[in-house]
Order: sequence, then C-alpha cells, then structure tokens
Amino acid sequence: MFTTLPRRAGLFCLSLLLVLTTGVFAQDQKATIEGVVTDDAGKPLPFVSVLARNSESKKSYPAISDTLGRFSFANMPVEGAYSFDFSSFGYQKRSVTGYVLKYGVPNTVMVSLAIDESKLSEVVVVGYGTQKR
Repeated sequence: MFTTLPRRAGLFCLSLLLVLTTGVFAQDQKATIEGVVTDDAGKPLPFVSVLARNSESKKSYPAISDTLGRFSFANMPVEGAYSFDFSSFGYQKRSVTGYVLKYGVPNTVMVSLAIDESKLSEVVVVGYGTQKR
C-alpha cells in the first residue's frame, strides 16, 4: 500500500510529522536554575525569600535559600524572560531582571545583598531568670 504513494507525498508526510513533533517538544522544555545569596562580605545568607516571575506567562515561583544560601527552581518553562526578587530582614531588597533560561545548560544566579542600616536601628533585649544578691 505504501509503495503506491508518490515519493513526494511520502516526504511531505514525513516532514509534516517532524515539524509537528518538534513544536510539541519545544513547548514542553523545562530548565532548572540554581543560585547562591551572600552578604557583602561573601558569607551565605540563609532564609532569603526568592521570587521568580516569568514575563511571558506572568506566573510566579517562590523559594527560600537554605543555610548555605543556596536556592533552586526546578521544572521552569524556558519561554520568556524571568525576574528574580530577593528579600531578607535586615538587608536591602534586590532584583535581577531579564534573565533568560537555557535548556540543557546550567542556569545560575549569584546575588549579594547589602545590609539595610535603617531596619537595624532598634535592638530589643529580653532576659529571663532570677538573680540572688
């Protein structure tokens, strides 16, 4: 049955199949992005809030840095550029914009946060216990 198809029709069908399957795979490409948040001295900052936003889909993805300042986002769509917002108590907020994920290669973001002196102006000392004289 297939031997009766003209050669051009067979090549056309094969080309159409390749184009359609390539489009399906391109829409489903995901990437992982990893990074580290440090202070001005290069020490890792734990528990920093990281929010990734996709400019195309308008979706947001939250994460928190671990005790070594590391954070990661897995299965991120590669379509569109991302912005990353970093915030932590006692430090100035920082944003990284226009980051484009690449499929199949390491994606990393390294960020340093500066101390926000205005938020650290008050110190509260609480003491518990008794003392005999």
